[in-house]
Amino acid sequence: MPGRADGRRIPGALGLAREAHLAKLFIGFESVNPGNRKELAGKGRGEAAGYAEVVKQIHKHGIGVVALFVFGFDGDTPQTFQAGWDFIRSSDLDGVSVTILTPYPGTVQRQELLAAGRILLPQGATLWERYDTNHVTYVPAQMSVEELAGGYDGLCRKITHPARIVEDPVRAGRGFRAWTRHPVPRMPSRLITSFSTDIGYRREFNHRLS
Repeated sequence: MPGRADGRRIPGALGLAREAHLAKLFIGFESVNPGNRKELAGKGRGEAAGYAEVVKQIHKHGIGVVALFVFGFDGDTPQTFQAGWDFIRSSDLDGVSVTILTPYPGTVQRQELLAAGRILLPQGATLWERYDTNHVTYVPAQMSVEELAGGYDGLCRKITHPARIVEDPVRAGRGFRAWTRHPVPRMPSRLITSFSTDIGYRREFNHRLS
């Protein structure tokens, strides 16, 4: 999907994508916090309403949406996790990936955090073992290390719970919703792929706790 996720260039591209039998679009919405707009650097605006409209447009073409989010920007607070969950629950997404901001070497972000003394050196582990996007490797700006890790864990537990993937008490789970977007003749061949994304992310989260 070219440019920002604002929908201005979507209709024509989505028609071609549908003709090509595209099943899912992976979109880096990055954050639902407008306070992170500067850090998003044009990748998104942090506006949930705009993201929801993009998802709706894509779904109209029978294509699923896997949303990617990052938590731990300097504008994030413990309340940002609830805002993320509210968006995920209300937007009929077909898959969700959430990660913790990770200051990789060679980035401006890492240099800024190093200069501010905010990079953590983990005890009892090699330096890079925790640079997997699901461990906290720096001191957040508006919450503690424990609040970022705990908020992330809590959100992942809700997102990757089998009920969210397979069957929801209120409506069909993400996997079933993704499956039903396919034309009936293609449904048998799309059964596994409709669930595989979320199952893969569930395994990755379990690695976080291992």
